[in-house]
Amino acid sequence: MPINAPCLILKCSIIASNYSGALDNNSSTFSRDGTSGIWYYETIQAIPKRTGNYTFKSYSAIYSFGYLYTNPFDPLNITSNLLVSSDDDETGIGDQFSMSYPLEAGANYNLIFTTLDRSLIGRFFIVVSGPARVILRSMNTNPEQPSIATNTEVATPGVNIPTNATWKQNGVTIAGGHGQGDATNQLYTPHGLFVDDDQTVVIADYGNHRIMQWKNGDTTNGQVVAGDKGQGNGLHQLNHPTDVLIDKETDSLIICDRWNRRVVRWSRRSGTTQGEILIDNIDCWGLAMDNQRYLYVSDVVKHEVRRYQLGEKNGTLVAGGNGKGDGLSQLNWPRYFFVDRQHNVYVSDNNNHRVTKCNKGAKE
Repeated sequence: MPINAPCLILKCSIIASNYSGALDNNSSTFSRDGTSGIWYYETIQAIPKRTGNYTFKSYSAIYSFGYLYTNPFDPLNITSNLLVSSDDDETGIGDQFSMSYPLEAGANYNLIFTTLDRSLIGRFFIVVSGPARVILRSMNTNPEQPSIATNTEVATPGVNIPTNATWKQNGVTIAGGHGQGDATNQLYTPHGLFVDDDQTVVIADYGNHRIMQWKNGDTTNGQVVAGDKGQGNGLHQLNHPTDVLIDKETDSLIICDRWNRRVVRWSRRSGTTQGEILIDNIDCWGLAMDNQRYLYVSDVVKHEVRRYQLGEKNGTLVAGGNGKGDGLSQLNWPRYFFVDRQHNVYVSDNNNHRVTKCNKGAKE
């Protein structure tokens, strides 16, 4: 980014966690009001990361009804463990539900998505908003059901941005800015970074062979969270890391340890002194994780991007992999990339001076 590029600084007050699913003829059924007939429903497990008030909203072409329970949900007794239910939005009208309830951090809740009328099917989308991320998991047992838990989240500003908004023309230094060096207030050719929900920034401090963490609002000093034991290939060391991300499910860092040719994971728990190898013998540069916790890694020597299930060694090719070149099926030194919610991959194809998009499910 150019030094004088305009920057927008927003305080993040709401975190929105998203879930998409569908009701069909294979979905579970119950008698929603005790009368004859069937209502299709889906059970979604909800685990909040922080205690606070959360709002559950539905978006669908079908008339939706929502229930929130403490665990478990009994379809034969729908009033047992019931916390709140709704078939209307905040105005008391509408065909989508909106309901709010105070939740405890780490507790298990069951959200039931169903319909107002009998025998309705169709796709739906749930947004849970509150002070922190909510883990959302499908509780379906039928493998033919298309519903999936996406476990995604977006940081949503607590204000609406008007169309005539203006931006400050000068940025604010939030990390480093004290010259090249290895002090805790310095960086040395920083590369990739990741911003957490609370605006904590973790940075691959390439030249210092370490990962630095900078808390929101503290621009004085960062904290070493991985490496900083000299350049080397020990599990307690890094060698020119180029990218880093936070795996929220395990509260750990996943690091592209570039010149050790490996991807490593370091716990964020206090007292951690070394990492573990997830993938080795890879000329990695960039990392990303999608909303189903698949890990994507770019390889600048094989000129490809692969997707890995955590613990997997070989992965699935998603971009490039056809030798170095400028063809549409080729890449040339791919570095950083982005994976969207549909799992399409946008690749910064460095030596081809272009950005390519690889659509999920495309033949080429």
